[in-house]
Amino acid sequence: MPGFGTTDRTYNNAMSLMKTLGVTIREINIEKACLQHFKDIGHDENIHNTTYENSQARERTQILMDIANQTEGMVIGTSDLSELALGWATYNGDHMSMYSVNVSIPKKLVQHLIAWTSAKQDIDEKSRATLTDILATPISPELIPADENGQISQITEDLVGPYELHDFFLYYFMRFGFRPVKIFFLATYAFEGKYTYDTVKKW
Repeated sequence: MPGFGTTDRTYNNAMSLMKTLGVTIREINIEKACLQHFKDIGHDENIHNTTYENSQARERTQILMDIANQTEGMVIGTSDLSELALGWATYNGDHMSMYSVNVSIPKKLVQHLIAWTSAKQDIDEKSRATLTDILATPISPELIPADENGQISQITEDLVGPYELHDFFLYYFMRFGFRPVKIFFLATYAFEGKYTYDTVKKW
């Protein structure tokens, strides 16, 4: 479901992976539907605020939900534990599904699983190359148009902080119930040399 911020890199990786895995491809571009929605609610399409961004996530969810009804299927959620804990999922958008398979999996573990899959002996080389490039792609919802070079302009970790820090915080908070001051103390030692005291404190 390409939108205003979809880059050639992520689009082509999605198409390539679906083809090599033998997945049925169905493409529905959401741009016209979103532009109509902006017109209906009186939003200027040149103002790239949360209304602009979230309308795309909600349009995608509406499409998925309606197709699920058409096909007597279900929508499998994409949001992971890290995104949900940070609130980095659009309400009534990608935070909704009929079955949220990633709800207990932190972002860094998702990346680790992709790396593990791409390293397996029985995977074809084209899928391996695609998965490797997916891992090298900055994490982004791609809801803001690409930059002048066609590159992703909206980098999630620039906005919410490094996921490896958040996943560290979540682990010690949810598994052990440690207080923020103790988690902060542990993080400054665990990430010494990689993140400064102030960076850990900020996030």
